[in-house]
Amino acid sequence: MHPPLKSLIILATVGLPGVAMAAPNGDFTDVNPLNEDTNFAAVDIGGDTGIGYLPSWTFLRDLTIATRDSSATVSVAGSAITDAPDPVSGTGVFSFEEITDDYNANRLEQCVAIDENLDIKFSYQVFTNRGSVNNSLRLQLNTNFYSDLETCNRDMQANSTANRLTDAEFDVNRRFHFGDGGVLQNEWALVEEANRETTGPMVHPAEQISDGAKAVRLSLRPFSFNADSDPDDVRIWLDDIRVEQDGRNLLVNHDFSDPDLMDGEFVTADASGWQLALAPRNGVVPLASAGDLPFALSGENGVYFKRLTGEYDDTSLVQCISRADIPSGVLQPSANVTSDEPAAGLTAAIRAEFFTDGACTNADTLEDLAGELEITGDARQWQFLGTTGDIAADSIAGSGSMRLTLSVRDRTGGSDGPDAALARTVFMDDVQLSALTLARPTFSPSGDQSFLETLTVTVDGRPGTTLYITTDGSDPDTSSMAYQPGETIVLTETTELRAIASDGQATSEVQSALYTRLNRSDLGSESSGSSFGCSLGGAKDPVLPLLVLLALVGLARSKWRANA
Repeated sequence: MHPPLKSLIILATVGLPGVAMAAPNGDFTDVNPLNEDTNFAAVDIGGDTGIGYLPSWTFLRDLTIATRDSSATVSVAGSAITDAPDPVSGTGVFSFEEITDDYNANRLEQCVAIDENLDIKFSYQVFTNRGSVNNSLRLQLNTNFYSDLETCNRDMQANSTANRLTDAEFDVNRRFHFGDGGVLQNEWALVEEANRETTGPMVHPAEQISDGAKAVRLSLRPFSFNADSDPDDVRIWLDDIRVEQDGRNLLVNHDFSDPDLMDGEFVTADASGWQLALAPRNGVVPLASAGDLPFALSGENGVYFKRLTGEYDDTSLVQCISRADIPSGVLQPSANVTSDEPAAGLTAAIRAEFFTDGACTNADTLEDLAGELEITGDARQWQFLGTTGDIAADSIAGSGSMRLTLSVRDRTGGSDGPDAALARTVFMDDVQLSALTLARPTFSPSGDQSFLETLTVTVDGRPGTTLYITTDGSDPDTSSMAYQPGETIVLTETTELRAIASDGQATSEVQSALYTRLNRSDLGSESSGSSFGCSLGGAKDPVLPLLVLLALVGLARSKWRANA
């Protein structure tokens, strides 16, 4: 059974100029950002804790302390909220509706995928409307490290730190007091340094990241020592939050611009193209948003869903595509999907239906195209979702149209329903219409990784295809090095891998990934300018210096931990 349209208003779209095979707005370049004040409620999850979700973020409240109002708000320029500032970046700014005198009572959090071999730099913009700004107003930034995004999100949604990698060894509190930080009433202030607890620049050195960490749990906690005497309208606003490695911000929705999309709403501002079909089931209300993704596959944006039900009917993205926007040749629609918490039972589906009119209302006799994918493997590793059949575009009536539906469901909890302890997130990008390209190969670990000595990368693709790979940054062709799906490549130097898949007839688009080998300067040591190596028979040995360096790095890291 495919997802019904409920009462959606389906409009035919205008294709993107110059795009032959992609679906109109298939890379979600055209996204209408958040454009109105939006309030997010906290739901009691037991233990006097309330939890709420806004696009990509989770907020937690102590309901015994935040007694007046446990909700949070993202406001926009020209907000109806008294004294709310215009955004410093994007279209939205975040605030809790009530500030308290306990750091644990108000927490804005996100689990962030990281590279354990690179320093992490934190910063944010802060604003307050309080008349007398002094050290009674504070904001604390906490970090905890985790082995993967799923474990991090499980702990965060359970209001726990039980599964973090360390027993607070590398978990740091960076506290900022507004008075000493020079914050002025009704003026944005960029915070890059802490002035209490762990003071100085908010940079977490790579050597102090827990071994095996793949995620950091960021927690921002506003505080007012005078909460009891402050007027109810006193707030602390946040914007442009940054968690950076190698100059890249890793956060999703860092500036609160991603919209909170509802059932029947369109992704674009002109009420055309992609439209949401969302419905609650058994108390679970699916969430949807779209915007900039640091790991986007095509362009810079993507669509994402959170808190899924066990039925495709409840979480879908739909577009009616007019005949003029359907490419010639063979049609075999596809998309790419991934998740922060991939698992057996988490699935995505695609369906194409055909109509004799241009507005997807009069069904054609053509058979639907459909496909399904179980989202497993590594977190944020894009996977190809395509229909199992295809059709010649010439078969569609001259004035006809095609309705394309992308759906997701979560049956990881058994009994055809989600895991009650985890609200999973699924991302979608790069929607195509034509069958002229195969699914791109995938790399595991994915790109933008660093390593110290060697790194083994697994290259994978559709069974029956051959994968052609280059290691010098050039585009591969069928004369390049050939690999079979599942084979590995061992890297010993900084390398850009580029790969295509071929089945002997069609060839995929290029997939690329950069892997960086760190050297002494990356680790903070300075070269003496003299020969560091040993020699055998009068010739310098290229291996021994590296072994000595790695031993020194390991010794320094062990010593730091012993003294931490």
